[in-house]
Amino acid sequence: MRAGREIDLTGREAALLELLLRESGRVITRDRALDEIWDDGAEPNVVDRYVTRLRRKLGDPPLIRTVRGSGFTLRA
Repeated sequence: MRAGREIDLTGREAALLELLLRESGRVITRDRALDEIWDDGAEPNVVDRYVTRLRRKLGDPPLIRTVRGSGFTLRA
């Protein structure tokens, strides 16, 4: 839930959000997210697509920040 509204997440969206929450304040690289959440053969840009979906579902203000050239982090 966020701001009193329930957010429906897919299994992988939930896993990605959980990873970001566990490592709040630390940068999660695309490679790490791929290793922990997706099967072999997934393209690195799949992480970007899921981050975009999570941002849209979580609403404003944005919680997930892109660290250019590194990955993503959750705003504290």
